[in-house]
Amino acid sequence: MQMNSFRSRITACFVIVYLIMSTIFISCADNKAPEQTPQSKTITEEHLDYFSTALTEKSIPVASNADTIGLGSGVNGFLLRKAFPNLVPADFEGVLGRQGNYSVRNGELSFEGNAASTSANLTEEGFKRLLENCSNRLKIPVTGRRDVDTILSRLSGGQTDSMGGSEQKAGTWDAVYKKYIPLNLKDYIIKNHPGWSIPDRYRWHPNLFDKYRTENAVPPIVSGDFDCNGSTDYALLMDKNKKGLAVMLFLGNGPSFSSQILTQNLVHDVPKIEYVLSIVKPGVYKTIDPDREADSPPVKLQCPSIGIGLFKELYDGSRDVYYFDKGELKSCLIDNTYK
Repeated sequence: MQMNSFRSRITACFVIVYLIMSTIFISCADNKAPEQTPQSKTITEEHLDYFSTALTEKSIPVASNADTIGLGSGVNGFLLRKAFPNLVPADFEGVLGRQGNYSVRNGELSFEGNAASTSANLTEEGFKRLLENCSNRLKIPVTGRRDVDTILSRLSGGQTDSMGGSEQKAGTWDAVYKKYIPLNLKDYIIKNHPGWSIPDRYRWHPNLFDKYRTENAVPPIVSGDFDCNGSTDYALLMDKNKKGLAVMLFLGNGPSFSSQILTQNLVHDVPKIEYVLSIVKPGVYKTIDPDREADSPPVKLQCPSIGIGLFKELYDGSRDVYYFDKGELKSCLIDNTYK
């Protein structure tokens, strides 16, 4: 009897140890890094950093109201879905938070932990898995930063990057630009420059984009009567069919427009666009000629003109100005201190 009792106690101990070890194993399995998807091999650290930065910056306004809407703080899946309306619960399958995983339950996004705390904030591995999932769902392989731009635009609500591309639906573009470009100009661009687009606002430094945003202009769009003929003209900084940045001039011509490139192949090898368009008011300005030692003659602008340069907060220097003189389009370089 004593031997049987001893054996029973030994068996019970083994059962308890087995249950404890099984629980630990399952817990570790639930929190291990997700398996790699086919996109894992092509997504680089640069792609990931660009993607996570864009998500974070666009989520800031949502996060500022997080306490009142009960969605926690920081960059978590629930806030991201508020900032990017085309994110779906399945995009977060296997995405890691700081202390827990995201999953889909009954078609809804779920987090295994306290979603109202920083525990749900995405980790670096979580951002990577999110990018992989979005890439696979949207069927957009990530081979370069422009592919990430396209994914971000689709998640924001656009079919492609702003206004261009064969998948473009009429009227689909970054909502912030709608008030600055009339419908007939948008139709003209889609018809005459297929594939050209206005980069989405998240491709600029968010604080500088908002600082330079006024009632009549944003960094990639300015308007005015540039040729003094009584019609409203427009200058747009555009992505020319994903082959580089260019500034296009659209001169009002009754109900339609005529267009020409002011400058193209702008250097853009940094994560954020640093160019900004501005209106140069009529007046007399001192010009700069790098090839002349003596002072260059001033220029008198009769009409509002187009300034193309870099944000003054980032670089000191000068700006190219395109202006009309007796019906002829000219350009010059003036000091960057004008307003």
